[in-house]
Amino acid sequence: MKSKILPLIFFLSAISLGHSQTGPSGIGTTDGTSILKLWFDGEDIAGDGSLTASGADVSSWLDKSGNATTVNANISNIATFSSPGVTFNNTGYLLGSDLNLPTGNASRTLIVVAASPSTTVDDCLFFYGATNWSESFGLIKQFQEYARLFFFGDDLNDNVGWSSGTTTKIVNATYSSGSPGTRYIHVDNQQTATDIPAFTPITNVGTEGLQIGGWNSYGLFSNATIYEILFYSSELNQAQRIIVNNYLAAKYGLSLAADDIYNEDDAGYRFEVAGIGKASDGSNHPVAQGTGMVEISNASGLDLDEFLFWGHNADTAKAINITDVPSGVESRFARVWRVSESNSSGVSVDVGTIDMTWNLTGLGSVNLSDLCLLVDSDNDGVFSDETPIFGATTSDFTNYTFSNISAIGDNMRFTLGTADTNQTPLPIELLSFNAEVNAENGVELYWITASEVNNDYFLVESSYDALNWETIGIVDGAGNSNTETSYSFLDSRLHQQTIYYRLKQHDFDSKHSYSNVVTVLNNQKRQVTCYPNPTSDKINLMLDQVKNSDIQIFNLLGENVTQQAIIDDEKANTIVIDLSALESGMYLIKSKNEQFTVGKL
Repeated sequence: MKSKILPLIFFLSAISLGHSQTGPSGIGTTDGTSILKLWFDGEDIAGDGSLTASGADVSSWLDKSGNATTVNANISNIATFSSPGVTFNNTGYLLGSDLNLPTGNASRTLIVVAASPSTTVDDCLFFYGATNWSESFGLIKQFQEYARLFFFGDDLNDNVGWSSGTTTKIVNATYSSGSPGTRYIHVDNQQTATDIPAFTPITNVGTEGLQIGGWNSYGLFSNATIYEILFYSSELNQAQRIIVNNYLAAKYGLSLAADDIYNEDDAGYRFEVAGIGKASDGSNHPVAQGTGMVEISNASGLDLDEFLFWGHNADTAKAINITDVPSGVESRFARVWRVSESNSSGVSVDVGTIDMTWNLTGLGSVNLSDLCLLVDSDNDGVFSDETPIFGATTSDFTNYTFSNISAIGDNMRFTLGTADTNQTPLPIELLSFNAEVNAENGVELYWITASEVNNDYFLVESSYDALNWETIGIVDGAGNSNTETSYSFLDSRLHQQTIYYRLKQHDFDSKHSYSNVVTVLNNQKRQVTCYPNPTSDKINLMLDQVKNSDIQIFNLLGENVTQQAIIDDEKANTIVIDLSALESGMYLIKSKNEQFTVGKL
């Protein structure tokens, strides 16, 4: 299972989570109600599908589990984004709350995908709890390149871990509760160490918090690049562990040492991989959706050591392909999925008939008689010579199910089509979205849609870091349209730095989706003055279009000390900041568009 690591270059419509297994690979849900307690995704640092610029400072990492456990840098400049992961520089860590994580002797599973340089020091990747005997839980890459699962003072080491230096590894650290219970380390899905702890864990939360990339009390930080972190409040069963490790291996172009089942990522079908299956020990995972729109369930013949995985090629999930379709079908999704239906040895199996449910939130009106499932049964990469499968049902007009499907087999492709694009068009299709600098007026944005269904309006959003977005305008949509429609918007603000734009399209039923992100390097000039610098008391900032509520002041520890200063913006385009109450030293003063380093005497 090897393919080049690529950045995530597409954007997904928000989907209704419902009861389905919408967590990574279909293990847990992303609404905060399941065993999935943390999900830090290296392809989605902001947690909203937006792109992060390579080399950008990572000051926060948003949790996608639905529990809102965002972690923030304890000091400035502790990590940068190196698509698709976060590279730490051994100076600090990302800190968040651990109140949602298991305490005492409770079971748990931590999965970390990371690469760590071969150094003479340890790298702490994950820590939470308290620095008292057996009151914490975490994972360290030891300087010998081993992996260490620890309850502080009571450790389990393997002799593999991150051996071979900077190689990216998938490390599972599991604790199964008991008296005192059992610990396991799996590297690339192969068990490398296990033991019974010397002491029963008494993990205590609410004191030192969750720390990613460091362990403050122990003075231990990290040089690692962390790609993904998953944390579950239970021991994953064997089937679930196999499924989630295959998902991670496909996503990051890695090979598993055991149970390397999904192989369609080699052909580019590496996106939103999910799976169902039954392991050789009898444990199973019978229903999954993952973060995509396809849920598979009710396999009629799922036997021991049989799995069904699916992933797609990242093409657009809109019915815009009108050429490669069979008779009776007008168009199909450009996006295509592919299946691995096999056992842990890679031998093809048959899990029986399955139910396949499609979540079509945001794709407009749907006539049940128009929807069809297309399966490339002869595996030639062509759908036009196939027989479409009709007969979808729905209970909520959002999720559409094809039942008792027997046509799908190992290595086959499938997709969704429509027999009538007027009744069931499956749009909105955004043809283009562009931005141009106008030296006198600002930045002009242009976009064109090919067709629209139920389109209420567009929110125009901007950002200076591609992480934190603000709405700067609203443009009404065309509602329903089968012709090209052009739109424009003027951002009349002046900018001196790179600025990012995206569109957030809203339907009349409040469902929404995001466009691609466009980037503008704006060289518009304006008068910017900061004096006197250094100062013993007051400093003057002369800026355009700024107010005191935009100003923030940080010391060199990254602590926000704004409340200790007096800020006055009564003069036009001038802000006077009294720093008298601050200690001598260097300070970073930030506005929305600028930042200055100021010396306080």
